[in-house]
Amino acid sequence: MGLVLGLSGCATLTRPPGVRVDWRARQRVLRRLTQWSANGQFAIRSGGHGGQAFWRWTRDGDHQKLTVLGPFGRVLFVVREHHGADMLQDAHGRTFTATSSERLIYRVTGWRMPAGDLSYWIVGAARPGVPQQHTADRRGRLTRLVQAGWTIRFRSYDRYGSVALPRRLTLAHRGNRPHHAVHLRLVVQRWHLP
Repeated sequence: MGLVLGLSGCATLTRPPGVRVDWRARQRVLRRLTQWSANGQFAIRSGGHGGQAFWRWTRDGDHQKLTVLGPFGRVLFVVREHHGADMLQDAHGRTFTATSSERLIYRVTGWRMPAGDLSYWIVGAARPGVPQQHTADRRGRLTRLVQAGWTIRFRSYDRYGSVALPRRLTLAHRGNRPHHAVHLRLVVQRWHLP
């Protein structure tokens, strides 16, 4: 029921063209979106290496599951997060655990992917409690966010029911050395909000 109220609360942010929407009010609504699923594609480039994959992501409160798929739908890895006890299962069935999904993904794939923070950014919200700088449009939607060493650009949004959610994002992290820089392009092909 909380999600329904959260989504209906977003409807109050709909205003006539040209009227500014308060960014903080929109952020409060988006942070209440803790139950969703989405799928899409991403491309990543880091240290002269790169890759492309498809993904499916489900979030239900504190439980998250990110499945990354290669060509022809072959599962490359699955990450499960729950209260800081993160687990990654690779394509060979091996299981790895850590307190950070970002560390797990890096250890197994060599990709630097901020999955924990990305669960906020993918819905267009800044992660609460983490310093940030942002730019928002007149509708209160993020267009640029700098947080946790990453620069996120929100390239486009689509409307899903009463809420506009990101469709295309680009993320960049400079890293400590030039070959540690990471560029990630993310496309959301479909959202499902219960």
